Amino acid sequence: MYNKNEYQFINFFRAIASFWVVFTHCMIWGGWYGLDIPNPKMAVDLFMIISGYLMINQVTSRNNKEPMNRISSWLKFFIRRFFRIAPAYYFSLFLAVIFSSYFLGGYEELQKLNYDSWRNTFIYLPSRIDYDIKNILLHITFLFGLDPQYSYSTFLPDWSLSLEMQFYFIFPTIFLLISNFKLKKTLIILTIISYFSTTIINKFLFFYEPSFLLLKLQYFLVGIILYHLLYNDLNWKDRIILVLLSYIFLGIEDMFSSNILFYIFIFMLMLSSLELNHKLPNFFYNKVIKFMSDTSFSLYLFHGFFISMSGFIISNNNFLNHSSLFIHTIFMFCFVIPLSYVFGYFIFKNIEIRGITYSKYFINRYFGLNKNNEK
Repeated sequence: MYNKNEYQFINFFRAIASFWVVFTHCMIWGGWYGLDIPNPKMAVDLFMIISGYLMINQVTSRNNKEPMNRISSWLKFFIRRFFRIAPAYYFSLFLAVIFSSYFLGGYEELQKLNYDSWRNTFIYLPSRIDYDIKNILLHITFLFGLDPQYSYSTFLPDWSLSLEMQFYFIFPTIFLLISNFKLKKTLIILTIISYFSTTIINKFLFFYEPSFLLLKLQYFLVGIILYHLLYNDLNWKDRIILVLLSYIFLGIEDMFSSNILFYIFIFMLMLSSLELNHKLPNFFYNKVIKFMSDTSFSLYLFHGFFISMSGFIISNNNFLNHSSLFIHTIFMFCFVIPLSYVFGYFIFKNIEIRGITYSKYFINRYFGLNKNNEK
């Protein structure tokens, strides 16, 4: 049955994007890339589009009770987002630091098994990782994404989390600009800012991973455009302009990924239109998609630990150690994917949901009644 509180098409794309990341990482670290699947970073870009859509959707739905022109509303928004991400992330960071020799050692074993592919790497070199106090503090505060040298310094896939936090920090401003300064004008200005900032930053700075918001802001904005195409009563000219802006945004970084993500964007638009009319096919309501969506964040965060474990298993097993890279990768599919989902579900139930619950408790306790008697 249709549930207006669920975004079924979002569940589907979350499920696809998280599986895309894990599946391709297994191929990369297994050493066999026999399937022509696009770079997993494009799946992370898809997560950013989803994030932009969800943020504008949720803030708009709460705007009567929590208008964004109040500081208290900004704080509530950020508290909700912080507790949605931080608890599970802090646990993954804790595991990476405490078990650093095993965590990094497993990746070193995988690189030894495929030495030719990794001999010239530096970014993904486990031996360069140092979990010193500065590194840990920058990650606890999510500020590491602002520093090129720390944009990938834990071997966790956390560079996108700093991006998320940066986006949450400026999102209320974007919302107010769109509300007060008009949608098209705001997006055109942000298009220009995104293009020139990306060009200039890439010319003068080298980020190990694109963890600085101005390098990826365009993907969040595409999610905001998706929302307005669905919920705003726009004329056909404005709709065409927004679709063209989406294509420009997606092409700022790479035209190849632009084409693929643009097709996904159009597919998302079609599915979400069907959902609004309660006509989404039953396929998108099944329990498998819901499970994969629920576990998507934890799957993304923790699958690397199982990839690392597979390095030790392969290197210490006589049969696997002397097998081809194809066999290594098949083993990783069978080992990493199921365990990552099981562990991801455990984290979802025991950490993510508790984080969401605590954010509600925190807001009710400290913002339940303010000076304006706002509830």
